[in-house]
Amino acid sequence: MSGKVPERHREQILLRLFFEHGAAERAGDVDAVMATLCDDPYYELFPLNYRMQGLEAVREFYVRMLGASAPGSATFRITDTSGNLGDLDAPCDVIWIGTDSMVTRDDLCMTGADGRERQLRYLSIFTLKGMKLEGERIYMSAGAAEYILATLGEDFVHIPGVSIID
Repeated sequence: MSGKVPERHREQILLRLFFEHGAAERAGDVDAVMATLCDDPYYELFPLNYRMQGLEAVREFYVRMLGASAPGSATFRITDTSGNLGDLDAPCDVIWIGTDSMVTRDDLCMTGADGRERQLRYLSIFTLKGMKLEGERIYMSAGAAEYILATLGEDFVHIPGVSIID
């Protein structure tokens, strides 16, 4: 028997990793997020046109997004979402899943400390490499892009492994 994982099992692995990854993000656990990723992950953020390549750049992205100084950690709370994230029996945010990639959607309504509601919409394409997530290509609404840009800070593009996509 070869070492190749059957296609239906790869879909299950991808879905399990997606939910583990999302649960770790919501918990603010950078180490648990990173544990779901392969050794050379990538992230691409559109319309910001940021590309992060490698463990160090991706880790810094998560430290800034999930850390204690991130706007979401102190001034935002999620009041509504489109689906049942983290519930393997109700993956309604999963639009499509294949053996090596999947497409997901997140519609978040967040209320800031100022009481203003913000709509943050994301469409993500996850890819699988071996038994880990390889990366994520994220397309987002203008509100989400504004939030992420403010959270990452102006110096983020100068971090090794971070570049602007032409």
